[in-house]
Amino acid sequence: FTQRVAGLGHHDGIDTVVPSGVPTVVVSGEQSPDAELMGHSTVPAGVGVQALQWFAAIMMASAALSVFVALTSALQERRYDLALLRTLGARPLGLASLTLAEGVTLLVAGVILGSALGHGATHALGLWLASSGTWPLSGLVSVPGEAMLAAAVLGIGAATCLVPAVQAYLSDPASLLAKR
Repeated sequence: FTQRVAGLGHHDGIDTVVPSGVPTVVVSGEQSPDAELMGHSTVPAGVGVQALQWFAAIMMASAALSVFVALTSALQERRYDLALLRTLGARPLGLASLTLAEGVTLLVAGVILGSALGHGATHALGLWLASSGTWPLSGLVSVPGEAMLAAAVLGIGAATCLVPAVQAYLSDPASLLAKR
């Protein structure tokens, strides 16, 4: 709503928005932040970061839920096949391990692909920002805590994979084959 023109000060936008009571975040687009300009913000510092953290948590929870739903659906589609394997001598623990391995494989592939796409997008954004002379950004650097995030995702994902694996373990082949 406002912009600073070299040496001319603020335009009328900020003087209109701030007194209206609308929550306002004022940032400067320069390489060195303008404290005077940012001082007009009416929202406490860190609200944007906190909102992004909540958004990331919700996205991780929805990803875990989607892995769970996908594995449960795959198990439902393959119940007859698993029952046939059981009648042919496959052990319940073997079928549970197979189901768990399928989920963990998808999970590891998702973490690797997500990390690669995230770093690639960050690097592309960094190249674009470097051409405009703004903030330096690189996707070629690992951020502290990134490994911890990957471990948390793998742990939560493995926990969601356990439910379909236990269902495969507890399934009764006779009742499944009788329904068909």
